[in-house]
Amino acid sequence: MTITQQLTPEDFQAMAKLEQQYYPADYITPPEECYRWYLRFAPSVFCAKDEGKVVGFLNLFPIDQTMRDALLDGIYNDADFQAKDIVLPQPNQTLHLFLSCAAVDPAYRNRPVMEALLQAYFLYYQELMQTLPCQVEDVLCDTVTPEGAHLARRLGLSPFVSSNHQSQVFLPLAPAFFLPSNKNLPDERPNDKKNKPQTKQKTYLLSHS
Repeated sequence: MTITQQLTPEDFQAMAKLEQQYYPADYITPPEECYRWYLRFAPSVFCAKDEGKVVGFLNLFPIDQTMRDALLDGIYNDADFQAKDIVLPQPNQTLHLFLSCAAVDPAYRNRPVMEALLQAYFLYYQELMQTLPCQVEDVLCDTVTPEGAHLARRLGLSPFVSSNHQSQVFLPLAPAFFLPSNKNLPDERPNDKKNKPQTKQKTYLLSHS
């Protein structure tokens, strides 16, 4: 299994099909728009592939204060996110990260796919904070499923508000959430997974443009 950001429009179609196994259509951003996210900010997605097949992915990217406030007010469905809503990190900037979507192929539930995706993001943002430099202030997510809420809690996030579209917004209990420690990684439950087959060398695009 490989964690990669070397992606094609077809990969985003595959991710959308994976999302459809877990989420109602009203909560899914069109794959064409997700691809525009990627073109604007490549680290908006990390994807897990096994022999070329998309088996999981995770979206985690910076948003501005206005978008953060709308999410925390429970009035914004993140399925409506557009590429322009992603903030491009700048030197000495404070970042608010949004965990938009997490999904794993049901056939891979017994493998550490989500763990590998989270670790990739931990390493990416740690490197960004050191080299740009910048600071991650918090991470929030808007959960639709019990599995999503479980993942949020495993990451140290706490329920903050119920939205006007039947979801629950989570915020971190402490700013130390994003330190890349193995103890902070989730055990792999319903939508996340467990067992320890080796993952291949990860491929990252550390630039953003």
